[in-house]
Amino acid sequence: MLYENPRGISCKNCHGIDGAEQILGHYIQNGTQRSFIVPNIQNLSFKEFKHSLTQFKDSKSIMPNYSLTDDEIVALYNYIHQQKEKK
Repeated sequence: MLYENPRGISCKNCHGIDGAEQILGHYIQNGTQRSFIVPNIQNLSFKEFKHSLTQFKDSKSIMPNYSLTDDEIVALYNYIHQQKEKK
């Protein structure tokens, strides 16, 4: 399944099984523990979703560049919305 292994790095590892917001981990900043929160991708419009997958990512981004085809982006978008509807 594409969501579980697009180009060797699973969407599910960061976005969970359904794309809802979740805490990926914690880090210390200026002596304070902070949470690294992965945003909910279930409520993105298709335009926003596609933009997030196709925009250039700088070295500070943990979101990988997948180089997905338009058909793969549509399939991922539809899968996430199907998972949301199952709740």
